[in-house]
Amino acid sequence: EALLLPLLQCKRFGKAQCEVVTRTVKDCLPPETSAYLVTEILTKDVQCVGGSLDQKKAAASTGHSCLLTEPVITVLQTAIALKTPLPDTTVSLLCSSLHRHAPSHCNSLKFSNLLFTVCSKYSTQAKTHKDALASAAARVQSTLARSIV
Repeated sequence: EALLLPLLQCKRFGKAQCEVVTRTVKDCLPPETSAYLVTEILTKDVQCVGGSLDQKKAAASTGHSCLLTEPVITVLQTAIALKTPLPDTTVSLLCSSLHRHAPSHCNSLKFSNLLFTVCSKYSTQAKTHKDALASAAARVQSTLARSIV
C-alpha cells in the first residue's frame, strides 16, 4: 500500500497505471489491505476537498490530485466489487464522497457503476446514508443510476 497510494494521487495517474493497480488490487492484495487502501483514498480525498488552502496548495505543488478521477474510481470499483469487508466509518466516507462528487461525475458510467455497487454490496451498512446516496443517484445522468433510485 505504501507504493499504491502515492501512485493513485499522482496527477499523471492514467490508464496504464490504473490497469496495473487494478490487477494488483484484484489478484494480489489481501482483503484487509484492500480495505485499508479504500479507506486511505477516501481519507485523502476528504482532506483535500475539505482541507485548508495551504493543504490544497501543498498537494498541488507535489503533483498530487485531490479529486476522485476516473482511474481512481476504477480502482475503488475493483476493490468494492470484491466485497472487501469495510468498516462502517469507511462506508460512511464512501457514501459522503459519492454524494459530494456526484455533480462533477454526472455523466460518468464508471461513477454510476461505483454508486450502484456500493448500494448493492454494502446495502446494510449504507442504509443510514440512504438520503445521500439517493441524492447522488438523482444527480447522475446515466441509465444505470435510474435503477439505483
